Amino acid sequence: MKEKIRPCRGLVLVKKIEVEDKIRGIIAPPEAVDKWTAQQVEIVAVGKPQLFEEKPDHLFSKTEWRTTTHCRNGKEYFYRPTSLKKGDWCLIYPRTLSPTGERDLFMVKFDNVMGVFHQ
Repeated sequence: MKEKIRPCRGLVLVKKIEVEDKIRGIIAPPEAVDKWTAQQVEIVAVGKPQLFEEKPDHLFSKTEWRTTTHCRNGKEYFYRPTSLKKGDWCLIYPRTLSPTGERDLFMVKFDNVMGVFHQ
């Protein structure tokens, strides 16, 4: 039975995007295709936002922060909402993929996603 992987707080489960070897009628070698698409991934699953005990004023100062109360200890925590969702194609920073042990599935931190491709 295949185990399902669920990303922890602040992480996204992604897979690399498979593209054709042909670009505008020109057959490209696999090394070139890998180089062009190495930082492009598709989101498979999105974890919950990471919680912070204090709002980091120096980080993401223009980002909207929200608060939530933890169900076990009643403390108030800060988090940044994310617009990432399953099926989005994203561009990530180089060398930020963490292998999961499953073929073609990797973990990436929310902060390592540079942008989302709009279709």
